[in-house]
Amino acid sequence: MDSQKNLLVITHRRSGTHLTIDAIRNNFAYWRKHHYVVLETLNSSHPKHIPLTEFEHKLKSGCRVVKLHYPERQMDEAVAGTELESILESSYRLYVVRNCFDVLASLYEFRKGHDHSVRKMSFGQFLREPTFDKNVGDMNKAEYWAYHVTSWLESGSRCDAVIRFEDWITEYKLTLKTIGQMLGRRPDWFGKDIRMNQRGKTNDSKILRTWVEPRKGKVNDFVNYFSAEDFDFVWERCGDCMKLVGYDHDSLRSMVQKPVLA
Repeated sequence: MDSQKNLLVITHRRSGTHLTIDAIRNNFAYWRKHHYVVLETLNSSHPKHIPLTEFEHKLKSGCRVVKLHYPERQMDEAVAGTELESILESSYRLYVVRNCFDVLASLYEFRKGHDHSVRKMSFGQFLREPTFDKNVGDMNKAEYWAYHVTSWLESGSRCDAVIRFEDWITEYKLTLKTIGQMLGRRPDWFGKDIRMNQRGKTNDSKILRTWVEPRKGKVNDFVNYFSAEDFDFVWERCGDCMKLVGYDHDSLRSMVQKPVLA
């Protein structure tokens, strides 16, 4: 097995991106060598834009974690015809998926902190507004979530492994082992538990943290946001994809009560 491959950590936003990056870099010595890089910084409009030649140079060492939120087609378009295309093609690919309902609840709170117009919206209105990605037409946010997931995981997927956000929360060590099997490496620092609820349980200054401070990181927090009508609206648009990645309609629907937030 080629030990000099980079590792792509691919997620829809608010799906445990930095939880995954930090868990990997703290528990596999190989991935601690260099700071992670963000594929979207290739875009000239990105506030931390990196020129293509510089980005390619960073990845030639073969031991970088690469963060990206692009759907597969956008990634391909961003690197087409460049040396980076072959570098990424030969990289390991890890997709992290999270329950769409929790993603949308988290995204709502996150966007309220960054967009004045969202702060004026009810949660139900936010769900029905077009997604932030202008490259996909007028998809709403549930449709975009399903599009993102299926672009990477439908038949012919180029991902080496898929994990669920919830697995990090409930099966942390087992999830590390699963990733280790994909990489052909054994985790070497099982003591490095970087989950939010473990933060106060260690004074180890060597823990590497890269995340933007999470809001809650809870499983099934969506019950505090979704009305029954909102739930049905979202399931109608992403239910097939939710089932594809192992989420059950009836168990989730039974949790929905009166919404806490209007």
